[in-house]
Amino acid sequence: MWEQAVLTEVYTLAIFLYLSALTTLFSWTSSKNPRWLVLSAFFWGLSFAHHMSVILFVPAIIYLLIVYRRQLNFRITLVSALFFVLGLSVYLYLPIRASLNPLMNWGAPSTFERFFRHLTGWQYRVWMFSRTTEQLKAALADMVKIIVKNWNLPSLVLLILLWVLAAIRRTKLLWVMLLIIVFDAIYALNYTIPDISPYYLPVVLALSVGVLGIDTIRLRFIRMVLIVLVIVAVVFSAQKNFRICDHSDDWSAWEFGANVLSPVPANSLIMVSNWDMYATARYLQVCHDIRNDVAILDFNLLRRSWYVEEISKDPRFAFALQKIMYFRDRVLPFERGEKFDPMIIQDAFDAMIDELLMRWPYPVYAHIAELSYMQKYKGIPEGLTFRVDVGGHYRFLPPWFFEYKNTIRRRLHWDERQKVVYGVYPAMFMNRAVYLVANGRLAEAEDYLQTALLFSPLDPRLLKPLLALQIDRNNLVGAKRTWEKLMMVLTPGEIQAMRTDIISRFGRIPWEY
Repeated sequence: MWEQAVLTEVYTLAIFLYLSALTTLFSWTSSKNPRWLVLSAFFWGLSFAHHMSVILFVPAIIYLLIVYRRQLNFRITLVSALFFVLGLSVYLYLPIRASLNPLMNWGAPSTFERFFRHLTGWQYRVWMFSRTTEQLKAALADMVKIIVKNWNLPSLVLLILLWVLAAIRRTKLLWVMLLIIVFDAIYALNYTIPDISPYYLPVVLALSVGVLGIDTIRLRFIRMVLIVLVIVAVVFSAQKNFRICDHSDDWSAWEFGANVLSPVPANSLIMVSNWDMYATARYLQVCHDIRNDVAILDFNLLRRSWYVEEISKDPRFAFALQKIMYFRDRVLPFERGEKFDPMIIQDAFDAMIDELLMRWPYPVYAHIAELSYMQKYKGIPEGLTFRVDVGGHYRFLPPWFFEYKNTIRRRLHWDERQKVVYGVYPAMFMNRAVYLVANGRLAEAEDYLQTALLFSPLDPRLLKPLLALQIDRNNLVGAKRTWEKLMMVLTPGEIQAMRTDIISRFGRIPWEY
C-alpha cells in the first residue's frame, strides 16, 4: 500500500482528505472552536465528492457528534451543513463536463438518472457482498497478509501494543478508530475485486494512530526507547517497500498497450474484456497518437447503455448502428430498475457483438474472457489477442517483435493485480506455440515457449510442452535443462509418471544416453 503515494489513483487523495477531515474534527472536539467543525464539514464534503468509500467513516462521525453534541447549536450545525454542501458541489463538474462532449463520457452523467447511478456506483454493486463463507475466510487471510506486508510483523506487534496503551487515556479517539477499522474491514472483505489492497488504507490509518500510545508512558527513558523503535520501524518498512514503489523506470503499462496495438494490421478492430488492455491501448492512441487507425472496444463496457451510445457516434461503426441502438433500448429498463427480460437483453447483446466482429471490413481481433465468447471468437493467436479468422493464413510474428524487457525486469515486484494482468503474456504465447506446432513450425513454437517462461520461469504448464517439443526436435541439451527445472517443481510421483511416459514414447530418456 506504500505505492499508493506514487500512483495516479484516487486513494492517495482520498486518504489526504480523510486525514484532513478527521484532524479538523478532533481539533473541534478538543478546542471547542466551531471553525474547526465548519472546516471539517467542508473536507467531508470534498471526501464524499471524491470517493464513496468515505461512507465507511460515517459511523465514526456520528459517534463523535453524539458524544460532543453539547458543543453543537443550530447556527453551527447550519453553517457546517452549508460548508459540507459546498465541498460536495464538486460533483457539479460531472453533469457540466458530460454535456460538453468529452473524450470519454464515463456513465454519461448529464441526466439526473445517470448522474444518480454514477454517484451511487451502480455498476460496481455486482462485486459487493456476494462472497461465500470460505471466500470470506480467504479474504480475511489476504487482509492480514496485506497489512503485515505494509509494515512487518514486529512493527505491527509494536503498533498494536501502543494502540492498547493509547486506549487508556484516549478512549474516545480509539473508539472512533475502532469503528473505522470494523466498517472498513467488513466492506473490503465483501468487495470482490483483484486490486483490493487500497481499500484497507483506512485500517492502516486507524492502526497508525496507535503511536499516540507513547504519550501514556510516564518514564522518559521508556518513552524515548519507544520513539526510537517507531522511527526504526518506519524507516525499515520504507526501505523494504522502496524498490516495489519506485516506478521511475517502469514502462510496463506502455509495453502492454503497445503489444496490444502493434501486431495488428491497419484499420483493425480489437475487442477485449481486459480493462488493462483497453485502457493502456487507448492511452497510447489518445495521448501519444499511436495506432489511431485501430478501433478498440471494451467488451464489458459494451453492456452499458452510455458506452454503446458513445460508439454509435463513431462513423466507423455506422454499419452496426441498428443492432447497437436495439441493444441500447433493451438494456435501459434493466439499468433503470424497470421490468426487463434477461433473455431479450442477452440476445440483443450477442447480436450486437456478432455484428461488430463479423461485419467489420478489416481484420478483427478479440480477447474475451467469457468462455462461450472465447470459443466462438477464438481464431488464431497473434500477440495478446486472437485473430477472429479461423480459416486465415499464417502470419510471421516472432516473439522478439514484442516489447517486454521492462515488464520482465520488474517481475519480482509485481503485486497480485499485475500477476493477473501480465499473466496474459505467457498464456497467449502458449496459445501461439500450440498453433505453431499444429502448423509444423516447431522452431518458432519453441521460441514462444522460451519467451513465455521469462514471465513464469518455473511454470510446469509451460515446461511440459517445451520438453516434449525439444525432444521432438532432438534438442537434447535444451531438453535436459527443461527436465532439471521440472524436477524442481514437480512431486516425485509426477516426475516418475513423466519418466514413464517419455520411455513409453521413445524407449528411453533421450538426454541420459
